[in-house]
Amino acid sequence: APDKKETKGCTAIIKEDIPTQTTQPPQQTQAINVLFIEIMYDPSGEETSEEYIILSGSGDISSWTISDNSGTLSFPDGTVINGKLIIARNADFSSVYGCQPHIADFGTMRGLNNDGDQLTLKDSNGQERDFVAWEKGANNAYPDWTIAAKEGSVLRKNSEWHEAQPSPCS
Repeated sequence: APDKKETKGCTAIIKEDIPTQTTQPPQQTQAINVLFIEIMYDPSGEETSEEYIILSGSGDISSWTISDNSGTLSFPDGTVINGKLIIARNADFSSVYGCQPHIADFGTMRGLNNDGDQLTLKDSNGQERDFVAWEKGANNAYPDWTIAAKEGSVLRKNSEWHEAQPSPCS
């Protein structure tokens, strides 16, 4: 027989024969092959509205970070990449390129240096997953990294890094 419980004038009937359901949190998909594929570091127009970084890969990148010589961007919980992820310096990106970035904030990174900088991608365990430097990095810290793009062009990686026209929305 069901038990009765009284609480401030209300009677609740507790049935012991009702099965209890537990909800499992959704499975997080392990991030696979998340890499930098396009960097706009020296736009021909306004730096703050035209700089961007594109990652490619798939899976959950919650708590991953991108850092340069000036600061860090930490991906919030629930950040999932499925194909490519556009990270713009700010929300003005859409007025320039015609699409919405997935993230419109560089975190504490002040911006990408036009005359040399580097980006490091680390997973939630702090393991380096990818790295790129251009024009020998900030303060010539990476003299072997001589890749560069002219003002208004991007660095794009297919199998190798090369200079290309920006196309973040395609």
